[in-house]
Amino acid sequence: AIIATKYEVPPSMRNDFVDAWMKVQQRTMDEETTQMYDMKKTMGDNVYFWTYGEWESMEKFMDHFTADYMTEFLGFLDEKDIMWHMYPLKNVTDNAAMHKETSLSRKKGDDPRDMKAHVVIEYQVPPSKVGEFIDAWKDCAMDTWEEKDNSLYALRKVASMNHHFVAYGTWESFDAYMDHFMSKHTRKLRRFLDDTNIMYFSDPLVSMT
Repeated sequence: AIIATKYEVPPSMRNDFVDAWMKVQQRTMDEETTQMYDMKKTMGDNVYFWTYGEWESMEKFMDHFTADYMTEFLGFLDEKDIMWHMYPLKNVTDNAAMHKETSLSRKKGDDPRDMKAHVVIEYQVPPSKVGEFIDAWKDCAMDTWEEKDNSLYALRKVASMNHHFVAYGTWESFDAYMDHFMSKHTRKLRRFLDDTNIMYFSDPLVSMT
């Protein structure tokens, strides 16, 4: 099971939200069936957070979602007017292809320019264009995976919608990400998106863990 969740957090509640989520993460990572569970903050606003998790199965995710500590966390979100939207995801890209044997450790330093670049991209795809979109995205991905400073580039489809896709990428620096963004293969993808009325929304992220 692959689950992404987007939280809309009132700015004054940011620290309380992060503290509450960190407690959830600690309990979640103690579960043997959790493969990963991570949170990042969008850089272009003071509101949105993304979490991403992988479990062995949907049944194991539901065990997590109905656990006492999650029930307490969800109650906290309601009490503090923190809105959330959960996206069950299906893998579109090949796991073996998108992961490289490079270190995923965070660079040292507080300046985002000195840290790894994490980027999330949401795509709104007309249902009749889904097949063409996946082919075009994979063409771009083949060249992206060859970029020296790219360590992760993945595409997921929101399982509960026929038009919503989420991509995620990691580069060694924001300069490396900008090189990717301005590359020939990415510009070709963006032209395709424009020509087929596929809307995209890109957010650089800051790791919270």
